[in-house]
Amino acid sequence: MKVELSYNIYRPQEYALGIIQIIHGMSEYGQRYEKFAQYLCKKGFVVITYDHRGHGSTCLNTEDLGFFDSEEGWLKLIEDAHFITDIVKREYPPEVPFILFGHSMGSLVARSYLKRFDYELNGLILSGAPNYQLAARAGVLLAKHYVKKNGEKGRTPFLEELSTGQFAKKFKNGKTEFDWLSKNPDNVQSYINDPLCGFPFTNKGYEDLFRLMCDMHSTKGWKCTKKDLPIFFIAGEEDPCTGGNKGLLSSINSLKKAGYSNLSQLVYPELRHEILNEKEQDTIYEDIYRWICKHCLKKNG
Repeated sequence: MKVELSYNIYRPQEYALGIIQIIHGMSEYGQRYEKFAQYLCKKGFVVITYDHRGHGSTCLNTEDLGFFDSEEGWLKLIEDAHFITDIVKREYPPEVPFILFGHSMGSLVARSYLKRFDYELNGLILSGAPNYQLAARAGVLLAKHYVKKNGEKGRTPFLEELSTGQFAKKFKNGKTEFDWLSKNPDNVQSYINDPLCGFPFTNKGYEDLFRLMCDMHSTKGWKCTKKDLPIFFIAGEEDPCTGGNKGLLSSINSLKKAGYSNLSQLVYPELRHEILNEKEQDTIYEDIYRWICKHCLKKNG
């Protein structure tokens, strides 16, 4: 299925220090990163955001929200990300550093992108990165069952429960099912009020999500042409999506097994999943900017 991706490019007034491509998370869209993109742009970076297929402005029909494709939608998400890279890189000289930023499900896409296209990158930032779940393989089989039973665009609450349903249970006194996203109530309410956020995936969409997680974790197919590529994990301490310290360590070790050696992490106490939308966002923006300057711009400065 051919899809026209919706994207936005933020360009600095003067020369570009680097290019940053943002891959958004599940059931949201690229424009939610506008404030972060504008901050980076003012610092001298070209920033490109886009909406996944089945998300945001890329999705033309509400019934297609959370649906990627009838065939290998998970792989098309990776190919879409690389297509966006080509769009923005064409405008700038090859020596301009290129950094990929993936949040949540976007970090799954980013890690599978890394597996195939690490030669494109000068840095990788993974925010709120889900750790591999053993249930992912069973999830693929279950989703396939529901695709046959209720159709690829049908929606099954059990698949939603298997994917993200457990996250809210960590916050026993939570007021909403999305309190796990942020300790900032304004952010949570904005997410709930947004018709393009928080929707459940289709049956086929969940199959693709579980396949993407399996691909990200699998030891097969890694090329690892840049062993010393700087990779930065950032997360909130109270983010149930990352699996806590144990899950974060598992995610880091998976990339070490793939051959990467230049990995670092920064965990923010008390913060939850959407760290860029917490009230402490200014500090987080600065931390990301400093990391990029230190690890990704060495050759330029």
